Amino acid sequence: MAKLYSIFNDNGCLSATHGITIYRGVIVYWDEDYDKRILQFLDNMSSIDMEQLVAVQETKGFINAIWKDKVPRKYFDGHEISLDNDIWIFNKSISIPGDRSSG
Repeated sequence: MAKLYSIFNDNGCLSATHGITIYRGVIVYWDEDYDKRILQFLDNMSSIDMEQLVAVQETKGFINAIWKDKVPRKYFDGHEISLDNDIWIFNKSISIPGDRSSG
């Protein structure tokens, strides 16, 4: 996990200061308000997209995400999603492509 953690810090978008949860196989980085609607966002995501998502954080109405191979088009930077009468905007959505085989 050290490599993933450094990716978040290098991009200046995520912080683990408020805790981390693994939910449905995705690392959820919490901010100060612990907005559990991020879990609802994950529950509403298609299984194809969920398989690609590595980590996510919602902070002040913005979403930051890290994807395995490529960012799905609907989650590109600047795209909006509606959740519980709120609009959340993808602030930083990056991929970490490459061979992650153990051998």
